[in-house]
Amino acid sequence: VSTQSTWSQNPICDPNFPEINKRMVVLKPGDACPKTLNLTFDRDKDFDLFVFYDEASDVTPVSKDLLVGKWKVSGIPTITPDQPSVKVRLRMGPSMLINVEGATVLEEWEEDEVIEKKVVKEASPKPDEKDAAEPEKTEAPAEGAMETDEAKKAPEEETVKEVVKRKKSKKHECVVTVLKSTGNSPTELSEFQSKEVQMIESDRNVAESQEAKNSLEAYIYDIRGKISEGGFLADYVVPADRDKLLSAAATEEDWLYGDGDDAAKDDYVSHLASLKKLGNPIAARHAERQALPGAFTNLRARCDEMSTKAQNKDNALAHVPSEELASVISKCADAAAWATEEEAKCASTPLSNEPPVLAKTVAAKLIEVEQFANPILTKPKPKEEKKEEPPEVPKSPKEASPPPTEPAANAAPGPGERPADAKMDLD
Repeated sequence: VSTQSTWSQNPICDPNFPEINKRMVVLKPGDACPKTLNLTFDRDKDFDLFVFYDEASDVTPVSKDLLVGKWKVSGIPTITPDQPSVKVRLRMGPSMLINVEGATVLEEWEEDEVIEKKVVKEASPKPDEKDAAEPEKTEAPAEGAMETDEAKKAPEEETVKEVVKRKKSKKHECVVTVLKSTGNSPTELSEFQSKEVQMIESDRNVAESQEAKNSLEAYIYDIRGKISEGGFLADYVVPADRDKLLSAAATEEDWLYGDGDDAAKDDYVSHLASLKKLGNPIAARHAERQALPGAFTNLRARCDEMSTKAQNKDNALAHVPSEELASVISKCADAAAWATEEEAKCASTPLSNEPPVLAKTVAAKLIEVEQFANPILTKPKPKEEKKEEPPEVPKSPKEASPPPTEPAANAAPGPGERPADAKMDLD
C-alpha cells in the first residue's frame, strides 16, 4: 500500500510507482482471509492510495500490471492546531478482492464543564469559647439534652461549583473515490445485469415456445386418433365435420414440420386455437352424453326420496297440512315424468347431434324441486303452550270453618241427658 500527496516527508522511490512517498506492507503471504485493516495516515489534504503487488514478493501476480487498485481520499476536514490523522479501512473479502470501505478523521478536544459538589462546611469557633475556662464538673445532663447537643454538632454540607475538563470527540467521514479497481465499475455492473435479464427472458421465451410447439403437435395426433374410425369420438361427429378437422390437422402438421419448425410462441398458440375451435365441440358433445345418465338418475332418486317423506307414513309430519304434503308429492311426480321424457328424447337423438337437454339443465331442475319441497318437509313442530292454572284465592276468616271442639268432660248435662261418666248402680 502506498500514498501520494503534496506531503513529502521520507520520500520513497519505487521504479514501478515513482510518484509515491509512503509505502507499507499490509498483506503478506499466508494471511487470514477475509481480513480488515485500519491504516492511519497523517494528512491534511487530499491524497491518492495505491494497492499493488510487491515485485520482490513470493506471490506471483496474475498479470504484468502490479497495480491492484487506486483510490482518492478527499474531503479531509481542517483541524487546528494538530494535523488530522486519516484512518482508512482496507478490506480483503472472501473472494480475495481488495477494497477501501471508507476513511474517517477523529476530532478530539477538551471543554470546560461546571459541576456541583457537596462539601462539609467547617464550623468556625466562637471567640467566647476560645477564652472560656475549663468547664466545671457538673451533674450528668438528661438523656434528651445529650441528643440535642449531638444534633447541634452534626457537620453541615454546602454546594460548591467546580470547573473540570471533559474530552469531546467527533468523527468526520471523508470521501473515497475509486480511480482504478480490479472489479467492475457501477456502469459495467448495470450493463451486465441488463444483459443477464435479457438472457433469462430469452431462455424463458425459448422454453415457452418449445412447450407451445409440443402442445400443438400432441393435439394434432390426439384429435386425429379420437375422431378417426374406431376412436371413441368417432360417433360424436358427422362425416363432414370429421373430414374438415382431419384436413385442418394435416395442414397444421405440414406447417409444423416445415415453416413452423422455428416459429415464435404466439404462432404456435394461434395455430392450436384454430384446431381446438373445430375439435372442442366434439369433445363437449361427448362429455354431455357421459354426464346425462347420472344427472337423470340423481333427479329421480331425490324425487322418490322427497315423495316418500311427504306421504308421512310414520306420522313425523302430522303437524304439516295435508295440502302442502300433497303439493310436494305432485311436484316430485312432475319432475320424475319430465326426466323420463327428456331421457327418451336423448336416446332417440343421434350421438353426432347436440343432445336435446344438457346436464346442467337437469341439475337446475333438481334444485328447483328441492327449493320447493325442503321448506315443507323440514317445517318444525309447533311448541305446546303450557296451560296456566288460576292462582288460589285465600279464604277470609269468616268463611273458614271453626275447628271441631270436644265436649267438656265436666260440663253439666242438659235437661234429659245423662252425664257421660255417670255410673249406673246395679242392685
